[in-house]
Amino acid sequence: MELWEVIWTCPYNADYSLFIATAILLQERTPIIEQQMPFCEILRYINSLTQRLDLHTVLGNAESLFHNIRSQEDIPFNIRTNILHIVESPMSSLGAPLRSPPEQASIMADNVGVSV
Repeated sequence: MELWEVIWTCPYNADYSLFIATAILLQERTPIIEQQMPFCEILRYINSLTQRLDLHTVLGNAESLFHNIRSQEDIPFNIRTNILHIVESPMSSLGAPLRSPPEQASIMADNVGVSV
């Protein structure tokens, strides 16, 4: 499996690469912090890890990050909608379940009598 295949076919959202990058940085944080790497050195270091990272571990960590962050209730609205792609219905603050964008579009279309 290639990392690009996962990014292109990601079942979670279009910005999943942010979670993959975060997982890699978290996995490699010790040498980055100990060596006090500036930004350009971090880029060089991460690029040097090509073909040496355990992809299954990185992807597992990225998935855990995604679900952990998505489950947090105090995430700012712009992050919930623009990065996590969680669209809340007007009733969600009253305890109704959160819906994905396709579900929300379908519900909204049903309410106005349009097919999606």
